[in-house]
Amino acid sequence: MMKMAGSGFISFIKTEGCNGRSYRLKKTKKDKKSAKRLTGITQKNGYASMAALMIFALLIELSLLSAQFVRQSAYLKLAIRQSDTDLAIYDYAKSMAEDHSYQKRCFNSDINGEIHQIQIDGKEIEFEDQESYIEARYEIDGQPITMHLFYDENGIVALKYFND
Repeated sequence: MMKMAGSGFISFIKTEGCNGRSYRLKKTKKDKKSAKRLTGITQKNGYASMAALMIFALLIELSLLSAQFVRQSAYLKLAIRQSDTDLAIYDYAKSMAEDHSYQKRCFNSDINGEIHQIQIDGKEIEFEDQESYIEARYEIDGQPITMHLFYDENGIVALKYFND
């Protein structure tokens, strides 16, 4: 035997079983309409509305944009510290490579193993000419850094860093 009991958002259907009383939940049309009015973001099919999805997508886009900005500024700060010394080393190695390629081309002289020691920005830098590259060695905060600047007749073609 079934009887309706209760009112409001959830209605109960009273059923009698062999062990006494038991209740089952039943939603009515009235309950669905009032629940929809409270949330305001669901559609007939139960999924979120397009406006809520657009706001969520915009929030994700803004968080990704801010993360990318923070990462780029961190890389820029690291590059600024190194740039002045590295540019001076590159400039000196470029002039050294041009001079050595001129001497090899015009005078057939062997310059391998020639060592130059100069001071740039208060750092003692040692340049050593190998056959196809110039090796520059210096220290930053006690950490040795080695640069290989590869060159040919036209100038410097490649650069490699090594942290020993």
